[in-house]
Amino acid sequence: MGLAFAESGHNDHARNGDAVGYLQIRPIVVRDVNRIYHTDFSMEDRWDRQKSITICELYLEHYCGPRASDTTYAWCWRGGPMCPANWPYWTQVKQYLDQVRLPVGVTARTPYKANLGRNTPKQRHPTGNRLSP
Repeated sequence: MGLAFAESGHNDHARNGDAVGYLQIRPIVVRDVNRIYHTDFSMEDRWDRQKSITICELYLEHYCGPRASDTTYAWCWRGGPMCPANWPYWTQVKQYLDQVRLPVGVTARTPYKANLGRNTPKQRHPTGNRLSP
């Protein structure tokens, strides 16, 4: 999971202020998920890898939708979509995802050319605008 790599380096015992565990979950996220889904996650659940993943998935599904891109999920988890301060964070998440995935793209829903920049034709958006390589 790219978020876990960026957050804790896959360390279940990581701590940074009030953010703890595999996904560095803050208390406000637990309270938010409990409020939205009427669940009863505890602050101690942030230390449990599987419960952390469930909390994160519920949070992201609510705020980003079930079919959002990895970019949107990373931005949302970091502090809000399209925040310029999130670009370095997304770069770190994407770097990990590119290492662990087959070269099919950023997400299964958003394929990309694995050999972009290596003598491939430039892609164009359907509107005719040139997409970055």
